[in-house]
Amino acid sequence: MDKAQDHINLGTAFTLSKNYEDAIIEFKKALELSPADGEVLFQLAGLCTNMGNYGEAEIYYRQSLSINSMNLNAHCKLGLLLEVQGKYLEAVVEFQKSIELNPGDAGLYNNLGNVFSKMAKYHEAIEQYRKYTNINSSNAEIFFKMGFANEQLGLLDEAISSYEKALEINPRHAAVYGILGNTYSKRGKYTEAVEQYQKALKINPNEPDVHLKLGQAYMASGHYDKALEVLKQARDKNPNNPEVYLKLGMIYAGRGQHEDAIQMYQKVMEINPHDASVHNVLGYIYDKQGDLQKALEEYKAAKQLNPNDIMILDNLGNLNYKQGHFDEAILEYEKLVTLNPNHGDAYSKLGNMYLKKGDKEKAVRHWEQALVLDPSNEIIKNNLKIMKGNNV
Repeated sequence: MDKAQDHINLGTAFTLSKNYEDAIIEFKKALELSPADGEVLFQLAGLCTNMGNYGEAEIYYRQSLSINSMNLNAHCKLGLLLEVQGKYLEAVVEFQKSIELNPGDAGLYNNLGNVFSKMAKYHEAIEQYRKYTNINSSNAEIFFKMGFANEQLGLLDEAISSYEKALEINPRHAAVYGILGNTYSKRGKYTEAVEQYQKALKINPNEPDVHLKLGQAYMASGHYDKALEVLKQARDKNPNNPEVYLKLGMIYAGRGQHEDAIQMYQKVMEINPHDASVHNVLGYIYDKQGDLQKALEEYKAAKQLNPNDIMILDNLGNLNYKQGHFDEAILEYEKLVTLNPNHGDAYSKLGNMYLKKGDKEKAVRHWEQALVLDPSNEIIKNNLKIMKGNNV
């Protein structure tokens, strides 16, 4: 066999049977006999792509285009190959050349829009998707992508409009209802969000994340009974999601059902023992119950996980302050005001504690700083007046 076409025919047969390795061998033999055959190069590029040999495939596509720069498929395929490799700027060039060759092909605008979206150039992506819809306005996926791009730009009303258009075209797409619900939640439109989550669950009732989002929307709108019901369903469908137990704990804690709240937060800790915020919340609940030892243990555990969290330091300082453990409280508050110099209450309490320890100079200094932050605080003014023996 010494004719290039014979090797091409055999390579094509191997390709059709998905025997890509042998197909590559035959096309390479054809290329040796006909090195200027752009179609052979194009076929080799596609086969190398199928085999995952992207670098080699790119070389063949570029060689093919050097022979025939008007090959629309080669530009498009090369663009897709470059996109897969993360070479987005080069992919944009190829897709733009594809569009120049065939501006009436809607799919080419989709390709270019996708690359712009991956580059976080969302304005440019939206422009390409709109060009697509000028040619074909019946593709729900394109409107979904437009919605996503608008959402990334913070254009929530535009995102909502695009998602709604996608659902007009495909009203059975449960995931888009869920995403539309999320966007309404971001806008603070919880009634509309609830409606979208309910539509999503009507199509796919076994989606625990949507139950969770629905529960959160009910919470945000003050419908705690409904939130509790839905969140329990979310828990039953996915008992390993710590966020569900966290939300349940928040509802129970808000209702004063501390034991139920503790049970939920402990469940969170079983799943995610490194969540400092949950230790902090547990400490707060134990504090409210008067179980100061457990509260101290939880606050310390929270601090160990997140030693620079202002809220944790504040809670730990407050607990020590209430118990008269001034040295420990001072350590927490001093670190707190270092991290947050605008925490007036911490300065005020530091002044109180330094006075109790007999350090009047530090007491005055901290009260003065507290007064700068809270000029109308009459208690601090009075303290300073007494300490200085004059009007402040």
